[in-house]
Amino acid sequence: MDEFVDWVFEKGRKGRRGKNRPRKRLEALDAVAILYDLHRKAPRKLGGQSFLTPDAFFPIGLKIYRDIEELCIEKVPPPALKDVAPLAGEGIPPLSRETLQDLSFFYEEFYGWVLASGYSTRSLRYRTVSDAMGEASLDPFLQIVFAGFFAFTRSEKDLFKRISSQEKVRFVFKEGTGLGERLSELGIEAEKDPAGETDLPEVHFYQSPDMHGQVFALSGLVEEKWREKFPFDERTVIVLPSSETLFPLFHQTLSLMEGDNWNISMGYPLHRTPIYGFFNNLMELVASMEGERVYVPDYLRFVLHPYAKNIYFRDSSEVTRILFHSLERRLTDSRGRLFLTLSEIEEDGPLFEGCRRGS
Repeated sequence: MDEFVDWVFEKGRKGRRGKNRPRKRLEALDAVAILYDLHRKAPRKLGGQSFLTPDAFFPIGLKIYRDIEELCIEKVPPPALKDVAPLAGEGIPPLSRETLQDLSFFYEEFYGWVLASGYSTRSLRYRTVSDAMGEASLDPFLQIVFAGFFAFTRSEKDLFKRISSQEKVRFVFKEGTGLGERLSELGIEAEKDPAGETDLPEVHFYQSPDMHGQVFALSGLVEEKWREKFPFDERTVIVLPSSETLFPLFHQTLSLMEGDNWNISMGYPLHRTPIYGFFNNLMELVASMEGERVYVPDYLRFVLHPYAKNIYFRDSSEVTRILFHSLERRLTDSRGRLFLTLSEIEEDGPLFEGCRRGS
């Protein structure tokens, strides 16, 4: 969905109306740096003297960035935050009221700077596309299918409402509790008669615990269809959710087919490849370090990358995966510390004892 929004955004930017639209997208680290600069210049410092250095501000800066991005994609106007405390009066504790005021300051100042400087963020792109989405934006596509959505942000609701009436657009939802309310929000009526029949293609959903489970489930389906002499041809397509899925698919699924009667389309840029993601995660980890201490979220993102967690140990990667996923659970359960040294992790006796027991 992010890539679709980025594509429409860039297409609109190149058009006559979008010639002044912000171009370069800010990454999280850049956003935190901007927020830190705003924090230093703020008339009232968040946390008093607690967050005056970059390393001290970094964790709270990430949290602020996530919060204001959520407000932005929900199209909350900056004055709305300022109005909350006065309207609530004494109903909000003083500390909470100050937190809202600080968030309001960052929300207004950050996006003012971003727009004035010719940048954009994920949420700003969603807002822009949802406000400007038109039929011409979808001209290059014969058909577009939106699937896998349930809870919508305000920007997504506005975007889907604008395009739901177009013939080339289809929405696929899994029937369940609350679906009626979600469709009502979008003004969509399900194309289904009382007998439960539909003129849309048949869709099946399969549940799996992780990416490898998805590939194993797909391999089972492909093997079953192959035995049934299903006509695999140029109309048979496997669409991967992420580039990291390609190698498991290649070794586990495509190997079931006889010969090389298949083709892999690699029409995505370098930054979507696993090797780029591996080094990007490593660079983000190094950039967020505080001396010898690693920032736990970035550390987990690095060690859980397929290239790291599948390192062979005695001719098998199973031990490494168990170790890193056990480490993920342990560090996630104990949220008290955001920074740890590698020696503290390596000397964590209960962690390795739990791995040995298989728990």
